[in-house]
Amino acid sequence: MGVKINQLIALLLTIILSSTISSTRGRYGESGSKQCSNNADDRYDRQVLLEKLDSTLKSSIPAYAQFPSRGFFVYDLNDPTNKYIPAPYAQADAGIRFINNHVYHFAPVEFIFSESHVAVLEDGHLKVFKSINCKDSSEHLTDAINYVKKRLKQNPNREELLTRMRDYRTFGFYMNTDSPRVPCEVGEKQTKP
Repeated sequence: MGVKINQLIALLLTIILSSTISSTRGRYGESGSKQCSNNADDRYDRQVLLEKLDSTLKSSIPAYAQFPSRGFFVYDLNDPTNKYIPAPYAQADAGIRFINNHVYHFAPVEFIFSESHVAVLEDGHLKVFKSINCKDSSEHLTDAINYVKKRLKQNPNREELLTRMRDYRTFGFYMNTDSPRVPCEVGEKQTKP
């Protein structure tokens, strides 16, 4: 009798845990919009932009599209204190501000799927460099750096931003669960082009 009760309790706990995890998976935007004030720059709706970034990751990383369980992070490379980390994590910060002419590093939280992307916001549009840390990618960190150099010639903090771009992997939130390896390089630090 005691064994059956223990099995029943274990089954109920499993069901409760599963429903809790699945209910938090798709709510990255909900937590952001409930906890944060409206984005200061009305050209960029936080919820819409987070959905675009998620969609970009799903289209460029097939494994993430199949298993997006932990979500993704976004770091503003102009101001690394401005970041988005999914709600289930202790360091969660959903109130990211999307700011014109800022550069953002985003990638899946799960280290195994960690193909880094760089987004540049420019006058209401989004320019994305995909999987910049992957040898087989058609876009690389140097492409993003050269683009930003040309685009932000007049920015007084340009060199500081370019340094952060070179060290982009420093500005991320990663969970290593199943594998100590990532299919792409993790330390692509470029010399100044």
